[in-house]
Amino acid sequence: MPKVETTSPLVSPTRTRTRTFNLKSRPTSHPAPKALIRNNEKENSKPVETNGGLQEANALGDTNARRGIAREANSEFTSEVAHYTSTIEFYKAENERLRRMTREWGQEVEELSAFVEIQRARIQKLEETLQDKREEIGDLEESVRRLDARVEKELKEKMAYWDELSKSLRTIEILESAVYGEDGGELGSHNQNYHLCDPIVV
Repeated sequence: MPKVETTSPLVSPTRTRTRTFNLKSRPTSHPAPKALIRNNEKENSKPVETNGGLQEANALGDTNARRGIAREANSEFTSEVAHYTSTIEFYKAENERLRRMTREWGQEVEELSAFVEIQRARIQKLEETLQDKREEIGDLEESVRRLDARVEKELKEKMAYWDELSKSLRTIEILESAVYGEDGGELGSHNQNYHLCDPIVV
């Protein structure tokens, strides 16, 4: 059985107390604490007087330094990964929100486009109706102008007719006055018994 001698920490530095125990008798289910391992590594990393011990201490120091650098790099990498992961998640959420808004705006644009097409068709129909009404009004105005010209022509003809008739009646009155006289008598009484347009009997 191998024997191990240890120095008890409770004994004075000037006095060494040795204790022997069997390595196989130690329980394997309880590993040594990490703090104890780190303390042993620190103790072992101290430079010793021998040349081989100094090289071993330097190698252990380099290993610890590399482990520290690796831990720091791993920490920085983990931090950067977390940062970029959160940034990517943010942009994904923002992109999804923009897509949803785009879909909603697209639906609104389609609805507005359909409404505009309906109103455009109505406006076109109203324009056609207005054009028909304008044509009807133009036809009516032309009819009114023709009717005015006809009425004016007929009025002129009737005025000329009445003018000629008035002249004829005036001539008849003059002739009656000349024939029957103005003093009465047989001819005068006869004149009184005739109307203006009665036939003249001599």
